[in-house]
Amino acid sequence: MKRALVLLCLLLAACSSTQHHALEGGTPRNAPAARVEEPAPAATFEQLRDEAVRLMLSEKWAEALPLFMRTAQLTSDPHDELYNIACCHARLGNSQLAVDYLWKAFEAGVNQYPFVQADADLFSLIGFAPFERFMEKLKESYEAWEKSRGTELFVEAPVLHEVRVRLPENYDKSQKYPLVIGLHEYGGNATDFATLFDRISYKSEFIFAAINGPYAVQASEENPGGRWWWLHGTPDDGWMRSRAAMVATVLAVRKRMCEQYSIEEDNIYLLGYRQGGTATMLVCSTEASQFAGFIAISAHHLGDQPKAPQGFAVLLCHARDDEKLTFDFCEEAQEVWKKAGAEVSVEELSEWREIGADTTSAIASWLFTEIVARRGD
Repeated sequence: MKRALVLLCLLLAACSSTQHHALEGGTPRNAPAARVEEPAPAATFEQLRDEAVRLMLSEKWAEALPLFMRTAQLTSDPHDELYNIACCHARLGNSQLAVDYLWKAFEAGVNQYPFVQADADLFSLIGFAPFERFMEKLKESYEAWEKSRGTELFVEAPVLHEVRVRLPENYDKSQKYPLVIGLHEYGGNATDFATLFDRISYKSEFIFAAINGPYAVQASEENPGGRWWWLHGTPDDGWMRSRAAMVATVLAVRKRMCEQYSIEEDNIYLLGYRQGGTATMLVCSTEASQFAGFIAISAHHLGDQPKAPQGFAVLLCHARDDEKLTFDFCEEAQEVWKKAGAEVSVEELSEWREIGADTTSAIASWLFTEIVARRGD
């Protein structure tokens, strides 16, 4: 679109020149009044990168290349951009340039020899001597790195998973209460996320249990955080094993809360923010029967194609200007859960960087409605 607009402007400029100017060096006749146009807002790093990836996946290598070149200049960690530049050059037949950028990517931190070796974008370089020399060095570096890491162990220790429980102000052991289980964002923790209870409990009385993400992230010296599954550099089965362990952790907390407190088992909900919201959908994609519904804030669906029980309720909260997860992810999740048979509500937020007043108000109202409806009050 931008390219078409530029061409149109050039054509208009040419027409203007022939119509409004006399002989060369003369004075313009009927010159139009000058117009001052507002400059178009500059695209963010995330927008440029998303567009570059989209073009690359659409096999538009020549169009993706300058966008990756631009994003490489906008980040302090350009290893992904440099690698993608190399892939674009390889697809375009620029073999030496591709190898040059592979070396730059290597120097910036790319060392995953098995991934590079299997990347179809680079297959045209096989047999090209500079590429083969690069691959020898990459393999040597990767094997040394693997050896230095030692052996990774996957240890399940659910007894160490911290759960922060918040009770209603006038908690009565003889009464049954709804339960909301909270999953914090990447790098967050149960202690901080438990404070959300104070902002969403004013309409309904329920018990809030915030779980610490089982995989450590050192957010700061004073505030260690967590995540919900293993990320990069894990064994081949790390993702699936950590996913299964995360689901088991959430279900274990559900069971433990029902054993230790008087819980309305027809009124149990999951609530997650960002990575916690994605984890919420992942849990419910296979375990929806264990919950009345869920709330996912600024998240996306990641998991199996779900099948929701009758009456299963979903609230998706998302900002249209979210720069990390675009609103398309919310629309995709809405479609997935509607197809699964859930009753889906969407709340558009004004702020994506935090859980603001509009978010907490929407959550409180939605929970109140669902809790009352399930009680039949």
